[in-house]
Amino acid sequence: MFSLIGRRVLLKKIKGINTYQLSVEALETGNYILNIKSDSMHKSMHFIKE
Repeated sequence: MFSLIGRRVLLKKIKGINTYQLSVEALETGNYILNIKSDSMHKSMHFIKE
């Protein structure tokens, strides 16, 4: 996960599960980009922590 200025704020490697709940409680208020990668997919999502 990256802030909009490009600073990495979180890196998690998860293997063998289809669903994972990620806590963003410790993040500062702001805009973030979440990158999800697997062998068959790469997706980026924008979200706002209020």
